[in-house]
Amino acid sequence: MKTRNEITIGLIQMRCQKDQASNLKKAIEMIRLAAKKGAQI
Repeated sequence: MKTRNEITIGLIQMRCQKDQASNLKKAIEMIRLAAKKGAQI
């Protein structure tokens, strides 16, 4: 059970490509998935 002082930190790791837009899209997808799994930061 979490107390009020506990937070959940999410971390992503990815291999970047030359296409910056593709990298950003993938990072956003991964961040959203981490948030759905409970990451607050």
